[in-house]
Amino acid sequence: KLDVDDDFTTESIENELKSFNAKPIEEEQPVQEVLDDEEDFEDEYEDDDEGEDEDLYEERKKFLYAEYPKIEQYLQDKSSEGYHFVRHEGKKYFFRKGQPKTYYYSMNYFVDEPDADQWRQWEADGWKLVSKSDGKKKSDAGWFTFRNEEEDGEYRKEIDNDSEKFSFFKKYSSSCRSTMFLVFICMACCVVTGLLQVYFQGYLAGIALCAGLFLISFIVFCMYGRMLRKSKKRARELKSKLRIRESRAIEESKDIYDTSESEEELDTDWNTLEQHTGKEKKHLFRRVDREDDEDEE
Repeated sequence: KLDVDDDFTTESIENELKSFNAKPIEEEQPVQEVLDDEEDFEDEYEDDDEGEDEDLYEERKKFLYAEYPKIEQYLQDKSSEGYHFVRHEGKKYFFRKGQPKTYYYSMNYFVDEPDADQWRQWEADGWKLVSKSDGKKKSDAGWFTFRNEEEDGEYRKEIDNDSEKFSFFKKYSSSCRSTMFLVFICMACCVVTGLLQVYFQGYLAGIALCAGLFLISFIVFCMYGRMLRKSKKRARELKSKLRIRESRAIEESKDIYDTSESEEELDTDWNTLEQHTGKEKKHLFRRVDREDDEDEE
């Protein structure tokens, strides 16, 4: 931009242009260099992530969903050794080395994400969310792993999640049963096809293929059978716990006196009670007199 006055001349404009062109132009950084810098930054960020992963201790363990009490005990034992749970990916469990702590864990399944009041209550009780994994359905919130520290002279705290876990294992057992039925149909088809190949003197490769498919289906059938047995057992245990809790709640509610009745209703109940006790007393006196007369005779 040039500052132009009212009394400008051609010479002044030429001098301004010469002085403007004589100024050095700052060179901009090439686009390729910018991209290279961004790639270097991403590489450094990935290296940092890999460094964090390298600091973690990894163990491979295979657990079923129904064996979550074993997982809780396993994580507790590792914390007592100084390896604190961070996350898990399938069979891989990652831990961070630290000081041994008396941590205990609680695994819970939620269909809906807990609200803010629930999170505040858990935080007040000392619970800390350690890991979260997706549920069987994408719409469900999934499995939440909490951690708390055991203190001397205090009972371990619990998170009431038995009802949702019972619903999960009930549906999970139904899903395993349906899968086993489909695998059983596949096994039956392999047997029938193999017998037909033998009867009509078919190709040896076809018979071997039917035998291989039958073996694979049988292995899958046994795996889902084990999952079904474990999930049904866990569902029965959770159901019994819910029944015991419900019966205790009913017994506690019986001990609570109902104060919602009016004074007239209370007077009527009192009179009825007195009449009933009076009849019982008369019946008792008559029985005693009858026994005395029999003794005299």
